Amino acid sequence: MYYVYEKLIYFQWALQKELSDTVRYTVYIKAENDETFQPIGYTSETSYKYLITNDIHSFQWKIEAQFKRNLYPSDVHQVQLEHLPSPEITSVALKDNHTQAPYIEISFDPVDTIQQYELIRTDQSGNELNILLDSSNVLFTDNTQIHYGDTYQYCIRSVSGEIKGHPVCTDEMVIHMIEPLGVSIQTTDYQLLDANQIRIDYSPTPEVCYEKYEISYKTPLMTGYERLQITNERYVNLSNLLYNTKYLSRFSPWMTLMKTLGITIALNLPQALSLHQIRHLH
Repeated sequence: MYYVYEKLIYFQWALQKELSDTVRYTVYIKAENDETFQPIGYTSETSYKYLITNDIHSFQWKIEAQFKRNLYPSDVHQVQLEHLPSPEITSVALKDNHTQAPYIEISFDPVDTIQQYELIRTDQSGNELNILLDSSNVLFTDNTQIHYGDTYQYCIRSVSGEIKGHPVCTDEMVIHMIEPLGVSIQTTDYQLLDANQIRIDYSPTPEVCYEKYEISYKTPLMTGYERLQITNERYVNLSNLLYNTKYLSRFSPWMTLMKTLGITIALNLPQALSLHQIRHLH
């Protein structure tokens, strides 16, 4: 039998058949170092609550029923008292925090002989989310309304019947976003563009790298982005460009386009050179 903060024992029993007259019961216990049973309480109910002292770790108990002046003893039952331990949380990891749907993975080491656990998530406003887990689900994914900028703390405790262990908690976690891409531009300082095109080299961060990316662009006069291409190359050529024009290029992972955040860069192309300036350059 497990306990958490105090050794409060609920004794329960039942009659083999209903009786019309009142039955009175005496509850006895014998601690591990005692030689005889001692009465601890009297009741006409079929249950009794008793607080065991901290120095007792195991005991035997029985009841004695009094019915119509006759005494009927029960069998003797052995009880071993153990503190209910809670598992250790081994890791808490924020996942997909480059997308619009981040989630958190929590793993823990189950306790031997304990089959059920309660995971408690508390946000910065004090709201709690309680999730029941079993010993086969030691890696849990929390994707329930995880918001950027919010703070969460996770606690876990063992559950045995109506008894819940002391919770073991993590530090508070702030949900932050990482940039999905790093983009380098190689030709921004050129005064002449070869065939009115420019090459953009981009490099996704390794932990959020996808095979293909959608590259689209627009100018301030365009109402929306126009897809340029979907590619697994790590560069793109923008052609048929106009001098003295600002272009916005957007890079988005293709495989998870619906939920993944893209990144936008701006290109300011140089002014067109006069024929005299071109001759001077040569």
